[in-house]
Amino acid sequence: NTSAGSVCQGDSGGPLLLQEGGTWSVAGVISANSTLACSFGDNFYANLRHPEIAPFVLDRVPDAVRR
Repeated sequence: NTSAGSVCQGDSGGPLLLQEGGTWSVAGVISANSTLACSFGDNFYANLRHPEIAPFVLDRVPDAVRR
């Protein structure tokens, strides 16, 4: 990464973490679409709390816990 707030090509598939109440949670999956994302600070990710995405993930990861 070029900065702590940006994702870059090559980061795709990695977790987007969020700390809530002292506990870290996976809030998204990173998906950078070009090297320009690094230069401009654009962030692309799938929000795992989205009502259409959460069920997809929870169906495939049996030990996942929704918070």
